[in-house]
Amino acid sequence: MGYGWATGESFKSTNRRSDRKHMTRTRTARTRTALILIASAAVMSAVLSACGGGSSSTVIPATSTTQSSGQSTSTTQVSASVEYLRLLAPVQLARTAFRASTTHAEAELRAGPFAVALENWSTRLAAFSWPSAAQSDVQKLIADIPPLVSDLQGVAAGDFADVSKAETDGAPVTADSESVRNDLGLPETG
Repeated sequence: MGYGWATGESFKSTNRRSDRKHMTRTRTARTRTALILIASAAVMSAVLSACGGGSSSTVIPATSTTQSSGQSTSTTQVSASVEYLRLLAPVQLARTAFRASTTHAEAELRAGPFAVALENWSTRLAAFSWPSAAQSDVQKLIADIPPLVSDLQGVAAGDFADVSKAETDGAPVTADSESVRNDLGLPETG
């Protein structure tokens, strides 16, 4: 049997090899897509967990409801709660990555994105119309973010003394965030 196009057998063999390659590429692409979907689901699960969500007891309805205590939850508060969690998610991811740093190099790399996430959060918090019950705590939170951002920018520039400052300056941000969560009827992250 020859290797040319003259015999029908070699042509069929070439086609079979080509078909196998195509099937292998298709299978590889499907596997890659499945892995990406699984990884995305894991990231979303981590985001929900970091934000205090993810269990059926913390699901926030999109319409007005009456809670078991008999108190009415307004649509404004519900949408504000959802918006707060949506705005908080990127900050939580960046914070988790920064806190997982085990070397100075990792801390330096992760501090910048955390600072940027905090700045974006602050801007978006200021742009949203919060319910009156949460407005003062949101303003306090916004005011407490810049010192932490400054510390993180120092860490990103290689000043590792700012790591301890970031811990100190991060405490009011965490406390303010818990106050806002309470104002919006969200569970504590504790």
